[in-house]
Amino acid sequence: MHRPDRCSTTRLMIRTCILLCIAACMLPLLAWSRKPTGIPSKPQTIPAPKAVPAERLFAAARTGNTALTTQLLRSGIPADSRIPAQKISYSRALAHARDLNDRFFLSLLIAEPGEIPTDADAGQTALMTASLHGHAETAGVLVSYGASVHARTKGNFTALMYAAGSDASNMVHAVIRFGARINDVDLRSRTALHHAARLGASHAAAALIAGGAAVDSRDADGCTPLMLASSVDSPDIMNILLSRGASVSSADRQEQSALAKAAAAGAVRSLRLLIEHGASVRAHDVSGWTPLMEAAANGHAAALTVLIAHGADVNERDGTVGQTALIKSAIRRQYPMITTLLAQGADINAMDKSGSTALMFLAYFGDADGVRSLLKHGANVSLMDDQGDTAEAIALREGHTTVARFIAAERK
Repeated sequence: MHRPDRCSTTRLMIRTCILLCIAACMLPLLAWSRKPTGIPSKPQTIPAPKAVPAERLFAAARTGNTALTTQLLRSGIPADSRIPAQKISYSRALAHARDLNDRFFLSLLIAEPGEIPTDADAGQTALMTASLHGHAETAGVLVSYGASVHARTKGNFTALMYAAGSDASNMVHAVIRFGARINDVDLRSRTALHHAARLGASHAAAALIAGGAAVDSRDADGCTPLMLASSVDSPDIMNILLSRGASVSSADRQEQSALAKAAAAGAVRSLRLLIEHGASVRAHDVSGWTPLMEAAANGHAAALTVLIAHGADVNERDGTVGQTALIKSAIRRQYPMITTLLAQGADINAMDKSGSTALMFLAYFGDADGVRSLLKHGANVSLMDDQGDTAEAIALREGHTTVARFIAAERK
């Protein structure tokens, strides 16, 4: 038998090793070439059930849909879900509050623009929403599922404060029954009773007072609920407060009384009620303004008449610049007030501490109608202020030549 020589065997072994090495290198390439192109498919899994958005819970609370509220809570939506913080513009905050019919927050934005943060309602809970809209049964369901009656928004508003906005006594009683602290305050130190008073919510106010709310508590500005109620002309709330001993003579940090606030707002019913309970028509604030000056400067003729009928002095001067109600009316261009004050004996030529008269102020503004009115009532055109200027000279200096001609014609 033929036996291969040693060289042939060696060559065969070398060829075998080379082929094995090549095969080892090719295997990964062959595996890669079989890999599918495009996005690799994910392993098949059963999708998790889609979460119900918390917004549905708020919508159910807003409409008082107790059945849907219960269903959503059972599905796992937290009872204390909150409106997220979102810094938005003043106009958008107004529109949002209107869309949600949020009387509580909307009234704050309108009454105190620039003072109330536009996201003060951030963190509102469904319980607060239900309370605002007077849905006591829905609120009870939320509480039974763990909603906290002590939760607060960014502005420190509580469910009880929102309940005050509903003006529903049963809603207020319910939130108190849930354990709300009746005299808790917000960031401006206002209690739920303050909010009921500013909103004119008499039923809510009665429920809060019956529950032990402090009638003379003060907010950050020193205002009591009676002062806020007088500003919105809510005699129902005022009667309740006064019957519980609210002070009619208290003043805020600017020493402005409830009567002065009523006068500034033209709240005639509040004026009459406060005067009946002994409020002084001659009280001064820190700037020396009287209720009569407030009414005159803000153009409230009916309030002006009530105050004069009860002894207000039409010629009294403020304590800072010495202006009368007539001068303040002229500065604000309140023509009906000027006519009423003159008819009630106001001194048309009264001067402030700088020697300026009502005619001089109107000449400075170039107010032709106002100047004509005062000239018709006999204003003295020859008087001079502390700088030696007459009304005519002031008008000329300010470039109001037509007004200056009116005054010059009267002088002749």
